[in-house]
Amino acid sequence: MMPVWFDLMGLSPDSPEDESGIKKAAENIKAIIEHEARNGIPPNRIILGGFSQGGALSLYTALTCQHQLAGVVALSCWLPLHRSFPSASSGNKNLPILQCHSEMDACAVCPKPTQGFTLKSPQYYKLTFLSRTKVPVLSYNI
Repeated sequence: MMPVWFDLMGLSPDSPEDESGIKKAAENIKAIIEHEARNGIPPNRIILGGFSQGGALSLYTALTCQHQLAGVVALSCWLPLHRSFPSASSGNKNLPILQCHSEMDACAVCPKPTQGFTLKSPQYYKLTFLSRTKVPVLSYNI
């Protein structure tokens, strides 16, 4: 048994997704953001980041958060619920996103910059996408 943010039902782009689990996990992260804001950390100074499932959750959370965050660093991941993704929150216009992915990742197929990021309103984020072919040292030997 492995602790995870939400259930994975498959690794292909067509696999069903755990919508309630994804949304619950995002709400947990948003509660942490709210806690930090109440303790004096402005949300626009908070960066979310993660690897694999954590990166996916970071993307989803930041793009659905009511606060403008400082940015997202997403490694070897995808955008959960991209087929039914809501319009990005107006609080996230110009959200800087750095997404990195190794094309040698055997579990998660390297998306093209337009795949997995099928947001209805691309003006809501500033996406920088780096893959192993663009950055030779980008490798995840864990």
